[in-house]
Amino acid sequence: MDITIQKKEAFKVGGIDRKGISYTLCPVVWDDLYNKFTHEELATLGKGQSVGVCHDSQVGEKLNYMAGYIIEDIEQTKTLGLDILEIEEAEYAVVELKGPVPECIHDGWKYVYEIFFPENNFKHSGQADFEYYFEGDMTSSDYQMELWVPIEKVTD
Repeated sequence: MDITIQKKEAFKVGGIDRKGISYTLCPVVWDDLYNKFTHEELATLGKGQSVGVCHDSQVGEKLNYMAGYIIEDIEQTKTLGLDILEIEEAEYAVVELKGPVPECIHDGWKYVYEIFFPENNFKHSGQADFEYYFEGDMTSSDYQMELWVPIEKVTD
């Protein structure tokens, strides 16, 4: 898998936020979002960049997950009644994924934890991580997306 290290400035996401859910329910959060708003409506809040964000979660089965879009228009986001999440600046391992969702996401996480982290002396920093979705057929074997994992060096 291709992985690059990138620093990303702080940004805001507007969407639907669910706390303490199983990772298997993440697609349901997207369904909830798209049952209320179209991609076109949500895209007007920024540049049309959709992201799935895991944040403020403890290690284990449950996580906090937001399905949303990177936003610039905070007032319009509030008017629509969407949750707003602020993501702090961080250094990320950006994993290029190819294949159908969610299988490619699971494969990406497995690679990060089992190969990339140990071989490069990194660990998850505990900050928010996110899936960055591109336009396309998410069920296709050619679909491309990115997994952004916040990193820090392991210290002895």
